Amino acid sequence: MRKILLIVFVLFIGCNNLQNTKLINNLSYPFQNHTTEVVDLHVFREGTEIVFINESKKHWISPNIWINQRYVYSVDEVFPGQTVRLKLDLFVDHLGESFSAGGFFAIKESSSVHLLEIELPDTGQMVQGIVFENKNQTR
Repeated sequence: MRKILLIVFVLFIGCNNLQNTKLINNLSYPFQNHTTEVVDLHVFREGTEIVFINESKKHWISPNIWINQRYVYSVDEVFPGQTVRLKLDLFVDHLGESFSAGGFFAIKESSSVHLLEIELPDTGQMVQGIVFENKNQTR
């Protein structure tokens, strides 16, 4: 019986973050690059997803998207005028822990999105978006 429990436990731990194909290992928030520069980047939370609209004229190549100065996800590029929709559980912190997105089968309570920042890895430049509160968060 102990062997079965051990096997189940090892499989559970090993499969913990398989859905996150763009896991950025050991990447901590770059506090030295933090800025208060706000651009026309409108951010909305829709259930277990985050949607942001790049209303600026900026084109970002390979940006890191930071949520709440802790969770990060990298995308290929963001064009001016583009709407980007991402699942919140794709965002991870430097320990590999996923953002608590909530949802019907969620074990942990949903976390709020207070801050979204775009970081350009080649220059280290960061900009902030404007986060609009959504009263209809999941859980």
